[in-house]
Amino acid sequence: MAHPTSKAGGITLRLLIWLPILLWAARQGGWHYTHFFLPLYHDVLGIMLSGFDIRPFTIIRGHEQLIKADYALPHMMVIGGQVLPHVEGSVRLPLYFVLTHPVMLTAAALTWPDLSWRGRGMRLLASLPVLLVLEAIDIPLVMYGTIHSAVIQAYDPLTYLASKPIDWGELMEGGGRFALCIAGMFVAAELHTMLNRRGLDEARPGRPPQETENTQYQE
Repeated sequence: MAHPTSKAGGITLRLLIWLPILLWAARQGGWHYTHFFLPLYHDVLGIMLSGFDIRPFTIIRGHEQLIKADYALPHMMVIGGQVLPHVEGSVRLPLYFVLTHPVMLTAAALTWPDLSWRGRGMRLLASLPVLLVLEAIDIPLVMYGTIHSAVIQAYDPLTYLASKPIDWGELMEGGGRFALCIAGMFVAAELHTMLNRRGLDEARPGRPPQETENTQYQE
């Protein structure tokens, strides 16, 4: 059994090797990765804001790459007793919100102790459904909270100030997103353990052919 200090040293060493590579890969391929998930963000946000017209998301290139989502409410809306004939606006989020998920899950798979290279590959596969769930909830919930707060603040500021809602974006600030990804790491580890256990259970009933032949020869 490896000493805890040596395990911690191995994790640190692997992290020092892999993290710069993952950050470089995120910088180079972040646009393509985010663009792949834009339809998912759009569909989930459309379900959350069923009365709104959510336009196709775009990525703005500049000093800092941003996801831009334009929204509009084509029908009348009543807030605080006021009839609002038209509501529209946009929300923008930095791309690193999206890239935090794959970087942390991949880093966990590549630095987790007591795993062979095959085991790390299996951990990456087990991380895919976790990654999909994180992408489906995190970014759409941040946008939903931002849009909800912006609409209330613009058309009923007194109510907004009296009972300011705590949205998902505020929960994710100050390390919340890292905590979410860490939870995802352990879920992926549990899925990996379940896959290994299932593989052992499937291999247990039968004996290898070579062992059977040797037994017959001895008889």
